[in-house]
Parts: sequence; C-alpha cells; structure tokens
Amino acid sequence: MLLSSLKEKFARKKTPLGKRLEQRRRIIRRLKGYVPAMSILLYFVGAIWLLLLPYDGYNKGTYISENALLPAQVNVYYGAGDINIAHAYRERILKVIDGDSEKRADFMLAELRQAGFNAATQHYTMKNATFDEIKGVNTFGIYHAPRSDGTEALLLSAPWKSRTGEDNINGVASLLSLAKLFKRNTYWSKDIILLVTDEYTYGMQAWLEAYHGVSGGMSYSSDVMPRSGVIQAAINMDFPGTREYESLAILFEGANGQLPNLDLINTVVTVAKYTAQVPCTLHDNGAGQRGQSPFESYLASLKHLTDTIRYQALGHPSSDAGLALRYKIDAITIHGITATGAYQPFDFHRIGM
Repeated sequence: MLLSSLKEKFARKKTPLGKRLEQRRRIIRRLKGYVPAMSILLYFVGAIWLLLLPYDGYNKGTYISENALLPAQVNVYYGAGDINIAHAYRERILKVIDGDSEKRADFMLAELRQAGFNAATQHYTMKNATFDEIKGVNTFGIYHAPRSDGTEALLLSAPWKSRTGEDNINGVASLLSLAKLFKRNTYWSKDIILLVTDEYTYGMQAWLEAYHGVSGGMSYSSDVMPRSGVIQAAINMDFPGTREYESLAILFEGANGQLPNLDLINTVVTVAKYTAQVPCTLHDNGAGQRGQSPFESYLASLKHLTDTIRYQALGHPSSDAGLALRYKIDAITIHGITATGAYQPFDFHRIGM
C-alpha cells in the first residue's frame, strides 16, 4: 500500500516531457541573449589579467628549481691569459672576416685543430623561403673529455654574422679562447662541441640536421662527420663588432613556441649577476634594467612578456639557438647589447665568465 501511494504521488508531480523541453528552450534562448555581453566582458577580464602578470606581486622572478645546481658558487678560471688570447684571436679574425666562406672555414679549422679538437668543416646547400639556394660552410670541433663516456655533450656555438647584421667578431674570438680553456682543464664530465655557423640560421639548421642524421647530401673535410653523444644543452654566443657591451640579452624562444628548461636561463642569469656582475635582459630590447620606480620595472617586464608572446605567436625562433629545441636540446642565445654609457661596460673578461 505504501509503495503504491508513493508511486501515485510522484507520478502526479512529474512534469510532462514536452513541458520540460520547452523550459530548457526558454532558458537557452535567454542565455543566448547574454552571450555577446559575456564575451566582451570575459575578453576584458582576460586582457586585464594578462596585464597583471608582469607585476612583481604576481610573479616569482628568476629562481632555481634544481637545488643541486648552485650556480652562485661557481669558480672562475677565465683569467688574464685567456683575455690576451681572445684579443689575439680578434686581431687574426679581423684579417679573414672579409674573405669568403671557404677562407673563414679554413681559418677556424686550423685553429680548432691546433687547440686539440677533432675538427671538421661542413659544406651545405639549402633553400630559403623563396626557393633560392643558400650555400655555406660550417666549422666544428669536438673535445672528447677524459672523464666522459661519450654519451653526452654540450654545444657552444657562434655565428659569423650577428643577429644585428654585423660581424660576430667578439663572439667567435671568445669561442676560440674558451677552446683553449676547455682543453687545458681535464675535469669535464661531458664532451664539448664548438661550432661556428655560416649564413646565420641556415648554418645552424644544416649542422643540426646532419648531426642527428635527418638529412644527407652534405660534404665534410673528413671521411665521416665527427660526432659525440646526445647534446644536453647549447649556448649560442652573439657579440657583434669589437666594442664593449653594457648588458647581456638572453633569447630563448624556439620554433612553434618551444622553450628551453627554465633552469638553463636562471643559471646564466645567476652567474652573470653574482659572478660576472653583468646586468641581464630578456630579448634585445634594452629594457632589462630594473627601473628606479615600480612603474618602470612594470613596463620592462611587460615589454618582455609581449616580446615572448610575439615570438611564440609567429612560431619563429628568436635566434638560431632556438632551432636546437626541436631536437630536445635546451638552448639559448646570449647577445651583447652595445654600451651607450648608461651602465658600466664589459668585454672579454666577463664574457668568458
């Protein structure tokens, strides 16, 4: 009796299906009327929230997530002798910088072999966006560290041409002086690869493809392309001209929005700030110096944010180091911003640090 009475009670309260569907239609029609206004409101909410991100109260700044790195406790071995070597290399580079690709490659090949590296040249031919042929010659050398098992390597590169269009004279000279330093010390746990690329991004792309066996048809000065282990990280050195610099720009965006491990960027920033005493900026817009007022600091952070969004939206790497990210190599470019007198300039000594 009780069960039957409950069924009758709920049956009387049950709304017919047609009526329920009509109620849903009315609710949907009413909500559709608010969609344009809600879309505009949510758009402005998102834009305001994006503008709040550069504010110091909403971001943690630069910090190291891997506690074992300890970049602020590094020892500096790049001394006066290495600075003199870099200056000597710069004078020699000035004599060959106006030559063709073959002349520059032969010079680099001889210097890397003299430094004790297993060096070779790479001749390549590529096509640009308009299907024009781009020819160039890369030079690279590999130092097989005594304590390394040959399974991992670090890449240090420098293009002949800077991103500014000038000759990357100081960058290549610093690279060669570091080659002497790497060979002089025996405590490295990874192999070290030094690379000087021709034709900017085309040279880097050609070398990466050849090293990872993606493309063939390349010719080398040796019988086969010398190789090491898996490249764990890469730093591209871009210091145009022969002048001094006032800050260090870091470019880290890769193709299609790829980004390197944040600890690589943080390590470079920490070493530059506390060891080399060099101010750093993201990208090369010169807005990296913290302003004296909170508003100036906010504008600098906002400029960095918009530049990163622009590079990621376009899908283009911000430097040739960004091409390495597609091969799962954490890579960044360090670029010297020309001194203007606003800050204390630096040269080979702090670059080598």
